[in-house]
Amino acid sequence: MERRATTMFLLLVLSCRSGSPHRPAGADAEPEGGAGGESTGGAPGKADAASVPEPEGTGGAPAADAAAEPDLATDTAPRDTAPRDTAPRDTARPDTAMPHDAASAPGAFRILVLSKTVEYHHDSIPACQQMLRELGATPDASLPAGAQPGSRFTVTVANEDLSEFTDEGLAPYAMLFWCNPTGPVFSSGGANGATGMMAVQKFLTTGGAWGGVHSAVDFENTHAWPWFQDEVNGGNFASHEGDGTPGTMVWEAKAMAMDHPVIRGIKTPWSCADEWYHLNRDPATLPGFAVLGRLAGDQRPSLWVREIPGGGRSFYTIRGHNITVYAEPNFRRLVHQGILWAVRRMK
Repeated sequence: MERRATTMFLLLVLSCRSGSPHRPAGADAEPEGGAGGESTGGAPGKADAASVPEPEGTGGAPAADAAAEPDLATDTAPRDTAPRDTAPRDTARPDTAMPHDAASAPGAFRILVLSKTVEYHHDSIPACQQMLRELGATPDASLPAGAQPGSRFTVTVANEDLSEFTDEGLAPYAMLFWCNPTGPVFSSGGANGATGMMAVQKFLTTGGAWGGVHSAVDFENTHAWPWFQDEVNGGNFASHEGDGTPGTMVWEAKAMAMDHPVIRGIKTPWSCADEWYHLNRDPATLPGFAVLGRLAGDQRPSLWVREIPGGGRSFYTIRGHNITVYAEPNFRRLVHQGILWAVRRMK
């Protein structure tokens, strides 16, 4: 009897330690989201948000490790690893990828045209702008010899308030072209003008191109922007003969010997009529300028180019007063080749 009583006592103790013999059926099942069937608070049957199932055989995990588990899941989740700056871009305007560098960006480039007049207004301005649009649409089969295929361009005429002339505004363009502007356009243009002068200088000294016809040298004629005359267009208008005055343009021997792209295929002497300008100086006396053509009579310069320090290029001709000039095949060819040379699309 004693042995049996002792056995019954031990069984009772073991029963108490393993749980109530009256525990409802299914109570041994782990509650949803629980750990070890226990809750750390809240509604019955719900586990604490920081609780995670105890890994088998680990003897449990510290509370801090359990709380860190969601971060581990986040860290190991799949991610988009593509860097923002390598996302696909619109390639329809390749010049925006590499500002001012039309030579290394294949396809069409863009030209911003300035025609604002503070003084004399040429009625040939629309003809100049239209000529540029038509030249820009030239198909590959009709490009000048030595031109890079795909060298079309589009033309945007700048606003009168000069609002495009900022670093950001000029970034999409490979070239600036002056279609007969006159007077102190920028130096009298207030805040936009002051910003514009700095933006143009930065544009042309970081690889941008510039082209101009006729009164592009009657632009900023008050000497308020000497950098432009000394580094880009070469001088200022001083006087002129009447419109329609006959003249003969002849190419410089050195330019002919090197087959310069701007004059390639245009025969010399070239007899034509215009309102011929006299300048305040000969650009050939300035460092970096190369005169390609002169008038046969008095040897005044009529066409020149410039390699601008920093990688830019410029070209200019004194022709372009009358509307009819813009329909002349040789003049159109001269301007077209000047543009392609300046943006490094023609060798």
